[in-house]
Amino acid sequence: MDPQDRYISLAEVPALYPFSIGTVYNLIRDGEIKALKIGRKSIVARSEVESYIARNARPLELKGSKGVAA
Repeated sequence: MDPQDRYISLAEVPALYPFSIGTVYNLIRDGEIKALKIGRKSIVARSEVESYIARNARPLELKGSKGVAA
């Protein structure tokens, strides 16, 4: 991974991942992901967001779907 891509601003998270900015702040507040404050800017490691997604992802289940007929 390019070192410049390792950290992103909190505002960039919703552009790259399926979270609103409010959800990003809630995840940080609840300790689900860790953020860093550098001067006036807050950043998060991409790996933090991706780890959260991996820990909380579950298969999509569609109602009435019992499987695909062959």
